[in-house]
This record gives sequence, C-alpha cells and structure tokens, in this order.
Amino acid sequence: MRKLFFVITTMFKCIICGQSLSVDTSSYNAFELVQQVLLGVNNNITISNVKFNNVPIAPSSLNNSNQIGMFNVSLLGKPNPMGFETGLLLCTGGLRNAIGPNNKKGATVDAIGPSYNNDPDLATIASSVVDAAVLEFDMIPSGTSLSFRYRYASEEYSENVCGNLYDAFGFFVSGPNINGVKNIALVPNTNTVVNANTVNIGLIFKDFNANIFYYADSSGCISYCGGLQNWQANKKYYQHNDFRVPPGGPPPDPNMHKLLQYNGLTVPLIAEIKNLICGQTYHFKIAIADVGDSLYDSGVFIEAGSFKSSDVSITSNTNLSDVNFNPYLLYEACTIDTLTFTRDSSFLAQQTFGISYAGSTADTSVNGDFTDAFGNPLALATSITFPAGVLKQHMILYTKQDNIAEPHEILKLKVLGQLGNNSCPFNNQPEAQFSIRDQPPVNAVALKDSLFACPNALVTLSGLVSGVLKNLDYTWTYNTNELISKDRICKIKLDTLFPNLSQLSKKEIYFTGTDFCGNKNTDTITISRLPYLPINGTSLVDNKSCAKDTVILKANLQNGVPPYYLNVFEKIGSNSILNVSNFGNEDTLSFITDTFKMALMPNTTATYAIRVFDACRLQPPLTILDTINVANGVLPLRIDTLPDSIIVCQGEQLGLVINAYGGVKPYRYFWFAKGSHDSSLIFNAQNDTLLNYGIKDRCDETQILDSVLIQVSKVQANFENSVPEPTDLINAAQSGVFYPTQFTNFSLSNDSIISYEWYLNDIKISTDKDFQMVLDYNKDNLIRLIAINGLACINIFEKRIEGQTFVYMPNIFTPNADGVNDRFASINTGVLKYDLKIYDRWGNLIFTSKDALAGWNGKINGADARDGTYFVVLTYVERETNKTQKYQGYLQVIGNK
Repeated sequence: MRKLFFVITTMFKCIICGQSLSVDTSSYNAFELVQQVLLGVNNNITISNVKFNNVPIAPSSLNNSNQIGMFNVSLLGKPNPMGFETGLLLCTGGLRNAIGPNNKKGATVDAIGPSYNNDPDLATIASSVVDAAVLEFDMIPSGTSLSFRYRYASEEYSENVCGNLYDAFGFFVSGPNINGVKNIALVPNTNTVVNANTVNIGLIFKDFNANIFYYADSSGCISYCGGLQNWQANKKYYQHNDFRVPPGGPPPDPNMHKLLQYNGLTVPLIAEIKNLICGQTYHFKIAIADVGDSLYDSGVFIEAGSFKSSDVSITSNTNLSDVNFNPYLLYEACTIDTLTFTRDSSFLAQQTFGISYAGSTADTSVNGDFTDAFGNPLALATSITFPAGVLKQHMILYTKQDNIAEPHEILKLKVLGQLGNNSCPFNNQPEAQFSIRDQPPVNAVALKDSLFACPNALVTLSGLVSGVLKNLDYTWTYNTNELISKDRICKIKLDTLFPNLSQLSKKEIYFTGTDFCGNKNTDTITISRLPYLPINGTSLVDNKSCAKDTVILKANLQNGVPPYYLNVFEKIGSNSILNVSNFGNEDTLSFITDTFKMALMPNTTATYAIRVFDACRLQPPLTILDTINVANGVLPLRIDTLPDSIIVCQGEQLGLVINAYGGVKPYRYFWFAKGSHDSSLIFNAQNDTLLNYGIKDRCDETQILDSVLIQVSKVQANFENSVPEPTDLINAAQSGVFYPTQFTNFSLSNDSIISYEWYLNDIKISTDKDFQMVLDYNKDNLIRLIAINGLACINIFEKRIEGQTFVYMPNIFTPNADGVNDRFASINTGVLKYDLKIYDRWGNLIFTSKDALAGWNGKINGADARDGTYFVVLTYVERETNKTQKYQGYLQVIGNK
C-alpha cells in the first residue's frame, strides 16, 4: 500500500508539471530505503543493523528526518538528464531543496530529525561538520565485489569552490581484507575523494551582484583547485547547472536546469570495491554534511537497485505466472522458466560455477520432473559455464505432467563457488526457489442465472472466471457451439436469438473460461423474452432530529428490466402529487443497479414519491411513497443562568460555567469578545466588564443569550518618604542626634481601605496609616506597604531606600587630653575599602588605618606629636557607584605638649 501511494503521488506531479523531480521522505524509513530501494529485488546482499545518524532503525520504525528519502524522475517521453529514474537521496538539508528549477543562489532548507555531527569517518575528511546525514548498515555480500551508481550535487558550486567550506561527503567501507576504513567515493581511476573542490571547472564567484567569475589559475584560487586537486583532469566529470553562466563557460542543460535546484553536480559515477570475501560481514556508510555552517545544501543521488555484489546473480522470467505475478512459480507441463545467470563484468576469462539443487523435486537425473522443449526426459545441469568475454548465460526449465494430485513441490537452485576456486563459501551464493504445482482448476460464472428481456432489447451479459493463471480466454455460445462473443462482457440483441417474436421463448447461453494451460469451465444463463415480471420496490429512509440534517432517500427495486428511470416528487396534500424536485424528463436519471439513493434536506416533515420506469416500459410507472419526519429536538433548550453581577478583586481569576439542558446535543457555546466556545471560561478580572454569553443546540432552532457584569474591586498601595540632606547626616553623626524619616501613605481604592501593614526589610514595623522612624543609612532598606480594602482585596507597594555615602574630614586636631577633639578621625557612612594615611611635614608616614571608625590619638611612636601642620591622604570606595575617591588635605595639630 505504501508503494501504491507513492506511485499515485508521482503520477499526479507528472500530469501537472510535465518532466519533474519528486522526493518522498515519509513512505520509507532508512531500513526500507536500503532493503527495497538501494538493493532492490533479487539482490545478493544481506543487510542488518541499519542506523541513521547513529540511531538504530527497525523495519517498523517511522522516518523522522527530512534529510533521507526516495527520489523519482518523471519523464513523460522526454530525455532523462539524471540518468537515474529513481533511487535513494541523502542531503545536508531537507530533500525538497533538490527539486528544480534552479532559481535561487545558495538555496538552503533546514534539516529536521536526529542530529549527529560527530561521526569519526566524516572527521577524517572535514572538521566542524553540521547538518550531517549518515546512513550505515552491516552487509554480507555473496560475491567478491561491490558497486553502485551515484551523482553528487551541491549549492556550494560555484560560490565556495576553491575554499575550505566545501561540504564533506563519502562512502566508507570496512571489514575483512580492507585496511582500516576505505572511502570509495573517488574520482574515476584515482584515489582523489569526490567533492566540490576536486570535481569542478575551476571557477568561483568574485562578485555576486555584478555576476563576475574568476578562474582557478587566478591569484588566490590556484592553491586549492590548480595545485592540490588537479581540477583540469577532473572537470570532465562535472556538469554545470547554475543559471548564472560564466563568460565563456558551459551553459546548463535546460532539462537538468528545470529538474534540479543545485548549482552543479557530477556526471553519473560508479563507486566500487573489489577483493571482498563473500559471506563475510562488512560495514558500509553513506555520509554527507555541511562544513562550517548550515548554508548551501548538498545531496547525493544513488540509483535504485544498482547496489550489487557479484560474482554471479540470478533472475527469473517465466512465460506465464499466476494472478499474483510470481516469477518463481511453475505449473506442470504448462509454464516454463528462463533463468538468466549474470557474472561480474570485471571477470572476462572463462569461468565455470557449480549448481546444486534441493527440495522435494531435486532429482537431477533423467527420471526427475524436468524435460526438454519436446517433452523428453532431461537431467538438470550441475554447472554453468561462461565462455571468455560472455557475461550472461541462460537455463530453460520445462516440467512434465505426472497426473498425480500432490502438494506443491519445491526446487531450490543454488550457484556454488567457481569450480576450482574456493573463494566463496557454498552457503552464501545466489539462489532461486521454485514452486512446482499441479495445473489449477478454472471456475467460470455467468453473473446472472436468468434474465428476462424486452422484445428486441439489447441485453448485456457479463461473466467472471476465477483461477490462478492469467491470460484467460472467454467465449459466449448458444446451441452448444454457435459463437456469440469472445469478450468477458458482451451485448446480444434478442431478435437474433428469438426470430419468432410471437412466441414465448427462452435459450441457454453458455459462458466458458479457458486458462493458458487449456483448462476450461462453463456456466449457463437462461434468457427469456417473456413472461415479464412487473417492477416492485420499497423505500427506506431515516428520520431527522434537526431540520438542517441531510438524509438519504433510498429505493430498493426488484424485477422489471434494468436500467431503471426515476423521477422524485414531494407529495402535497392527501391525493395530489406535485413535481417539486426531479431530474427533468423521465429518462434523465437511470440506474442499472436495483438500488437508488438521493440526499434530501427537508425543513419540516414531508412525504416523497419515487416514480419508476424500467427499460421495457411494459407497465405504468411504479410509485413508491415514504415520509421523512423532522423532530427538531424533544425538550426545549435551557440553561442555568449566571448571576447578574459578580464582584471580584483585581487580578483574580474567575471561573464561569454554563450548564445547559434539553435541545439536541452537542451544544455550541459562545463567550462573546473572548472567542471561546467551551462551556467554561477562566476570566482574569482587571476592569469592570459586561460579559455576554450564549448557547445554541445542534439544530440551531434555539439560541439563548444573557450577560453577567464583572465588577472589579481595586486597591493601589503607594507612599512617599523624606530623604535627609548630607549636612543633616553629618550633624547627626557629630551630635549623636539622628533625624527620623517620614513615610506618608497615598494608597487608593474604589472601596474603603480598612488596614495597612508596613514592613522594613521583611520585618513588620507598623499598622498606622503614616509613620516615621530613624533609618540606618549605612545600608539599603526595603520598605513594603500592604493595603487591604473592605472586600479583603490587597495590593503591595515596595520601595528600596538606598544608603547614603558621605565623608567629612576635620582640619584641626587638639589631642590635649581634655576630653574634646582628642582623637582625629573622619566622619563617614557607607564607604568601602577605607584607607587613611597621615604624613609629617618631611613626608614621613606617621599613621595609617583601614578602619573607617578608628582614628589617630596624636602620638608618634608613643610620643606626643609636635604642634604644626600634617598632610592627610584618604582613599575610599563609594558604595553606590563602586568608584574610588581620594581626599588630600592639611591637618593642624594644636595644644599638644
């Protein structure tokens, strides 16, 4: 079913767009892309442990990345510029960025899915990778080589050619007989890795706006493209697809330019590795990633079914299969099979491979179940030889009919290793399994056992043949051998069967089906010209709970001769029938089947009439009556109304609920101006609001509207405070008398306020309306006011009162032990990193202190300082600004001894 969906989608795109590229990121996960797309059918490679971006992928997993998927090229008779019709696509961004035409520069689609940017193999060819897409799996090849076809495309052309931001890309293989990890994404016949710097035409953009290019032999570019990457020899593998054509450069292929968004791409290349050990497990990885940034996407296209391992592969082509198109199914003495053996193109010398057989019919002698083309007994071949230069050989299988009813017989054919060469173990060679069956029976059925027809009518006969073989033949005959038709559906004019129309007649018509093997079966149908059974019928219609409902008026018809012709009327009154709704003339609407359906939508209870003719018109029209009752509910719609008004505090969330009864469910609710249609509403009260609400039932016959007034009680706390002047703080520090700070309340409310609470640094200090207190201005103080109104609605207002920084330095000092001015110190508050130094007149440091409260006692080395002038230096940091301040001044010492 998944494949069918993809094909339909692709066909739709082709019809609309002509030749086009389509991508599919959802129909296949990574496991299915490897198994069904990359390998294809009848492949000789076994896979396991599939991962995408280091995440294991099971066959039942869903694809959750837009970086991996399937591509398909729709041709509609036009040349295929890609060379591949379908296959696997991995991109550094989303796959849809690959879809042409190429109408953008640096096109990028963001990657979606599991991120994995630390792959060790990617790290060997690039650093700082992003948007990596890494598909890896284990594989067991049945041959000694592996190859597939691919194309690498990128938006890095030509902006980032010859730079260090080209995208990283590689095919990495590791396992037995391989030294480490080998990257096989190589320029043909070289060991050079394929990327934008190795395969190009040696040009980049110099100026986007002016559309100017310069070539790789120009200064600054030859070091990448000319010297290191040998682009001159590799440019034959590059195809330019940029709509910006360089002077003298190659124009894009118009078909490719319409198909693909990328600016450039390689020609179809073959990745291959030889000298594998068949039957051993290898690890294979496809990795691509952006480098440095997530811009300029790149992608790698791999051809479907090209991922193959050789020495020898087997394909089957029966001359006939069953209805399920099974190519490995043979019927005794009927079908034949042509087996094609294909060997690796790298082997051109003569080779002979052994063939073994197993199963219930594996007798290889002349007494077995196989013959030559003339039916003579034939022994099965036990080897297949490829002459020098020949890549394909064929074996034709003919079976004999033993006329014994038996279960299905099995033949398993396996290609062994090359005779005289033990390079491949027997249990890992290509094989094919056939089922040999008895010829199946055929069952032919005419779809009617009898048919009554009008005189001179043209009747249609139809039959079915069931069986398992295709290529069926059909015949219609009468009088046992007089041919009427060889089509499955045939038309017969009755005057050819009944030449004497005055007599009642009937004939047996024989329907025979024959399959490819000659098996046949016959059924009969009796055609009678008369007697003729009149039409009869019944009507069945549902009642309606709402006038707006649509109901189906249905009539079941019997007898007569189809097709039937109908008119539909609405019955008015007790006797009259008026043509209210019909299909024009009586022959306008015809039904070959015996069931008629019509959609109606009456507003009230109404009776309808169906008038029916058959193809023969041998009776008056049949009239079938039926009534559609429209109930429009049972109980009236009502609700529990909300209060007329509700008072809430500002900011409070109010829950409102409409309870409805009666009417016809489901209900539809309306909270006008709120855009809600739920039965409940959470209302955030900020201002007085008249909230309108309503409800309808399913019939729309009744609507109830009402409103509720939401009244919001508001309270707004606020205060102001006094701030002391610096001189007041200095005087207070000198006198010891500190001034209180006044707090004045300016709170408002639309309801009466009944209480206040004041907090200082989270400690409750007052419940008065206004208050004052002495603050410590050496630090910040947080004042909080809580106002509560009469409805218990509260509001909080906070203010941080910053501490004050000041320094006052006296300039006279009298250390005479009289108890007044006996210690020299600054008067300060709110200072940080305090550093006081006092020098004598000769510049000698005589006192130092880092304590803002400590002072000089007027002594030097224990002796009284002499009267005179001293030099004071104070350095401190302001707490508010965190700036360093410096004071320098003179100090006069007086009255000392």
